Amino acid sequence: MTACHANMRWLLVLAFLASVAMPVIAMPVEQPGSPDARQVKAVAEGCLANREAFAFLTCKFTFRRGKAQSIESALRGEFLQPDSVVVGKVRWMVDGDRVLYELTTDPKIFQEAEAQARKEGAMRFSTPLTSETNLTDGRWKLAYGSSMRSANIIRPERPGWDINISPFSMNMMGPNEAFGPGNMLRGCLSGKFFCHSLSTEQVDGLSTVVATIGETNESVRKKYWLDPERGFLPIRAASFSASGEELRRGYWTDLRKSSGARWFPWRAVAISKPESHAAEIAVEEIRVSSLDVDKRPPHEAFHVMIPKGTSVSYPGTSLAFFGTKTDERVGLDDIPKLHQRCLDSIPFWEARNARGRDPAAEGANRRWPFGIITASAAGLFLIIGGGAWYYRRRTVRHAAAPTG
Repeated sequence: MTACHANMRWLLVLAFLASVAMPVIAMPVEQPGSPDARQVKAVAEGCLANREAFAFLTCKFTFRRGKAQSIESALRGEFLQPDSVVVGKVRWMVDGDRVLYELTTDPKIFQEAEAQARKEGAMRFSTPLTSETNLTDGRWKLAYGSSMRSANIIRPERPGWDINISPFSMNMMGPNEAFGPGNMLRGCLSGKFFCHSLSTEQVDGLSTVVATIGETNESVRKKYWLDPERGFLPIRAASFSASGEELRRGYWTDLRKSSGARWFPWRAVAISKPESHAAEIAVEEIRVSSLDVDKRPPHEAFHVMIPKGTSVSYPGTSLAFFGTKTDERVGLDDIPKLHQRCLDSIPFWEARNARGRDPAAEGANRRWPFGIITASAAGLFLIIGGGAWYYRRRTVRHAAAPTG
């Protein structure tokens, strides 16, 4: 969608709200589900018009996770014990379905967690944040973990990686903003979600549209304070448990206008359990350092550098993997080729097992590798939830592993 078309769509939504919806949503909502479908659609269109206007972008931002003394200090960017704050640098590039998402962290984060797991003899460990690079054309996907020297090839029919940490979502809206305000309100129209109320509220001197949404009519799971003058971006958000406990609260403190009357969030803060009255609160912050929404990224910019010795695998089978023998530059067109190379390695492993290798005996040797070995990405669990990755290595790869 061009900026011109997005701007026209946004203006039409504003006109509709001013003439029809706003007098209605300004009234108190007496019964759950009482907002008219026209109201819900108007606000959903407002959110989506701005969000979908960014059909391509190149964005760099810093993600920080740590502790703060209070909500006020968190909003000021003041973290306790600065040396313990986990920092990630992100390069996020989009052109339609093509996405490159590169998160870089201090290697010590992974190394220290790995050393502790080795000391304890653990097969699994977690880290607060780990370097990752993800590349997709909307169908084929490549997930590469530099700390593990391991890459997964994910075919179109299989679920793949998702973006949870971005300036728009602030790690509060689920994978790929599935629970963002626009997507949830649109889901209310189809019956996927339930809109409990739409109202207006003054927040920090701004007139906001407040939407409360749940999976059913029994409980509210999300609450958004949307600014209709700035692309219907949220300036606040809250996530609730089924029992009504506020689990997470988000603040978008810096919204900036881009070309075409589009609005992009440049800073956001998320706080876990803000009502807990704890001495320290868990905080996450995003600050955008650079943004280009006017120049389309070239096709060749979407690539990942995979170093020699990386284990590349296809999770469809534990035998579909190989080790790279040289550094490789992997672009979007190369991902299906890597998948084929994984499949081509299967006969090697089948023959190896047929020569007398005892799978049970090899299974007994499945340990965390701490030497010169490569591991199947089929044994790599990259689960980002609350910012943590859980890794597990299922199969030790020996020096006899095929190279491709």
